[in-house]
Amino acid sequence: MRQVTIKQIAEALGVTQQAVQKRAKSWPYEEATGRGGKRRLYRLEDLPADVQVAVLKTHDIIVPAPTKAPTVPTKRRRSTYSEETLNAKWARLRDDQRARAEAKCKVIRAAVSVHEREGTPLTVALKQASEGTPWSCATLRDCYYGKGNHAGLV
Repeated sequence: MRQVTIKQIAEALGVTQQAVQKRAKSWPYEEATGRGGKRRLYRLEDLPADVQVAVLKTHDIIVPAPTKAPTVPTKRRRSTYSEETLNAKWARLRDDQRARAEAKCKVIRAAVSVHEREGTPLTVALKQASEGTPWSCATLRDCYYGKGNHAGLV
């Protein structure tokens, strides 16, 4: 955890300390006692991305590479539909609706396969799979997880 001062941030951004103080009003900080009174120390991780980059470039700060967090299995919520209810809904669909639903499921299956095989985040896999289809990533996500009172595939 590296902390920087207003002076260091100002040097990195090429602006005055007063300009940084105005911008930093909402940034979290810690106060430290030093010569001449208290000074504010800002954790590098808490700063906006553009400020972090500027400080890292200017002050040659070496930040350890982030470690990958261990994956924790997530609980899947159960569908409230019974198989009979789903089959009845499926039977009521017109042929064009059924074809569209099958096509969506095919795209979602491809995304889930990439997610499980390569470890790609599901949202990223759905976004990639949605390219070139008439459905957005959000639509596919809603079909997969469910939305409102509509159950999803999981």
